Amino acid sequence: MILRKNGDAGYLKLLQSWRPLTPLLALAVVDRDQRFLLVNDRFASLGRMAAEYYRGRSVDEVLSGVFPPVTSILRQVFQDGQPRERLELCGGTSPASDVEKWWQLGFAPLASGAGIIDAVVLSVEDISDRKQREADSHKTIAEWQAAFDAVQDAVLILDRDMRIVRANAATARFLGIPPEQLAGRLCQHLMHGTSQLVEGCPFAKAVELRTRVESEIHDPQRDAWFLVSVDPVFDEQGELCQFVHAAKDITEKKRNQHTLEEAYRQIRQLTERLEQENQYLRRQVQPIRSPSGIVGQSPALLKVLGQVEQVAKTRSTVLICGETGTGKELIASAIHELSPRSKRLMYRMNCAALAPTLIESELFGREKGAYTGALTKQIGRFELAQGSTLFLDEVGELPLELQAKLLRVLQEGTLERVGNPETIHVDVRIIAASNRDLAQATRDGKFREDLFYRLNVFPIRMPPLRERLDDLPALVCALIDEFSTVMGKTIESVPRPVMEALQRYSWPGNIRELRNVVERSMIMCDGPMLHIELPASATSPATREMTLAELERNYILQVLTQVRGRIRGAHGAAKRLGLKPTTLESRMIKFGIHRHSEPDPERVS
Repeated sequence: MILRKNGDAGYLKLLQSWRPLTPLLALAVVDRDQRFLLVNDRFASLGRMAAEYYRGRSVDEVLSGVFPPVTSILRQVFQDGQPRERLELCGGTSPASDVEKWWQLGFAPLASGAGIIDAVVLSVEDISDRKQREADSHKTIAEWQAAFDAVQDAVLILDRDMRIVRANAATARFLGIPPEQLAGRLCQHLMHGTSQLVEGCPFAKAVELRTRVESEIHDPQRDAWFLVSVDPVFDEQGELCQFVHAAKDITEKKRNQHTLEEAYRQIRQLTERLEQENQYLRRQVQPIRSPSGIVGQSPALLKVLGQVEQVAKTRSTVLICGETGTGKELIASAIHELSPRSKRLMYRMNCAALAPTLIESELFGREKGAYTGALTKQIGRFELAQGSTLFLDEVGELPLELQAKLLRVLQEGTLERVGNPETIHVDVRIIAASNRDLAQATRDGKFREDLFYRLNVFPIRMPPLRERLDDLPALVCALIDEFSTVMGKTIESVPRPVMEALQRYSWPGNIRELRNVVERSMIMCDGPMLHIELPASATSPATREMTLAELERNYILQVLTQVRGRIRGAHGAAKRLGLKPTTLESRMIKFGIHRHSEPDPERVS
């Protein structure tokens, strides 16, 4: 990808908007003279110097002892304007260091308006751990194959379609076929006169019983007896994925049973270990997140993703509704990434995060001296997002007087900065989000009806986590991968009972609550198996009998959490519980429940 400078936004904002980069990458901007213009803290930490140390210094001076080919690669990028990605180099942490590490480098050219490459973004990522895992995995495979071939019985590993995945040396000798020619071929086609060794085996019984099954089979063409065993292998979801098929010649009086059980146990352990190593390596090389960070395949989520794909190519305004913590901002990012405006940065604004007096300046901009304290000119989010997308989170929190100005931008595409009557034309696509029922807010007079209809052109409802629990295992794996990188921990598995308990919980805080629970469990985890501890309200009913009063108290707390502490009104806890507000308040006092959230507007008056 060739990146372009973004006018007044500068290189710093450009780096922040480049989606393939993460905070874990070391980043630097280099000019045509191969001198550093800008580095981030991660890059500066490689040389254990302050970021300002690099500004103006040549790449050759700083990196020649660490990454000798960098200067020649930079020269090529400036000449042909083509990016270089995922270049792997071995070098030290600094010119004076004798510690060898592996690095993955990326070179992304920055083009000016005339198409001239005037700078290059250099990204550096430490991949030493991944390289070590790859080496360990290759060593594991070699050890596994040696042990596999040492088994004297003919052993085949078959997939569920009866194709050979692996065969040991004894099988190759038995069939008279080189081992490298066996993989991928149907087992029945190879047995010829010994086809009964496969066709007579109890495959169906092994699958039904979900365990190893043995059978003595006679091959009349060879006049030989074989003790054949079939062991089904199931994946983490309980689906059949492989068979281990072993045949032992027991012709000599059907005795001398060798230690088939021990050999078989070793084969299964080695097979499972190899599969775990391969799965772990695949997770490291192939991230499970999509570019927008959306994880899951549940019907509820697929419906949302289908709506995203439908509306992304258009210019229509989108209103994303859903409970807090469901991932509304990720959906907004996905719409922008799939839209024709994706080359520009999507700007965001949380309408609930600023005081009402500051929102207008943030949205529409202001002139210097527009009011007391306005010491400089400020460009608003609408102007910054010219030709791009503006995401308005918690749009229901906008004051009524600003809702009228927002409506004008949506209708006419024009605005005025605070302190300047000059009309400014803008081309900005609006994606709005709210965790409130805006239709009800309109009926209550707290949100303009005309603005609601303007925003509600294409509504998307983000389902809460309790409606997409099928996605929970994938979400947990994604969070584990994320925190493993940050914390430097390796998690190999989550016990099935733990995952089932997670799927039974209602998750009132949605994905945000799940994220906090996984992060807390990762901090406390000291081994390869992660035991995730659910919130107390989820685990207490399963550990002891609860009194009616405790159940009532927990239920009131759960409802108060869902409504963010509000008691009165159409969306208050009293309405949901079917109680009078005064009755609910009395019970809260009785149970010692204290409200820590936003005040009821009906009580403030």
